[in-house]
Amino acid sequence: FETDAAAFSKALEDSIKAEEVKPTHNQNGMGSFMDKLSAGLGGGLESVNTMKLQADAMQEDLAMGGPTSIHDAMIAAEKADLSMKMAIQVRNRILDAYTQITSMSV
Repeated sequence: FETDAAAFSKALEDSIKAEEVKPTHNQNGMGSFMDKLSAGLGGGLESVNTMKLQADAMQEDLAMGGPTSIHDAMIAAEKADLSMKMAIQVRNRILDAYTQITSMSV
């Protein structure tokens, strides 16, 4: 047990002696964060759009007598609907957060 305690103590001392991590400051302030947020939301909306287009194509194929099964078409339509509902909820949460932030007093 003492060897484990000694090893842990040595590792703790070594971690204290490690190089200090210097914070990086972005000259644009929130610019980098907003770029990442925008890219994430854009990718999410692109995914929602892709699901909707795939569901529409499967429904069209089903209506024209193609090889698509009704089960696959219904599952794709449900996935598209759920992803749209989730995107709407994310939008609502972002708008709510924005409203709360703008109503804060400085």
